[in-house]
Amino acid sequence: MRAVYLSGPTVYLRALTEEDAATAAAWFDSPFPINASRAAEFLREEHREPWSRRRTLAMVRAEGDEVVGGV
Repeated sequence: MRAVYLSGPTVYLRALTEEDAATAAAWFDSPFPINASRAAEFLREEHREPWSRRRTLAMVRAEGDEVVGGV
């Protein structure tokens, strides 16, 4: 289910899930690459205290549900 106000004709935004650790290179905002284990740790920390810092959302291609970025 997608939030209507976060959907466009080609992409939509959604909260990050644990499965997104595998595609961290697409959504993690850093000049250096991140591996899946570090991304999983980052996601666990972010989900532990969800209101304590800024949120990262996954930008997902509507056709195929592929993570293509983050905001």
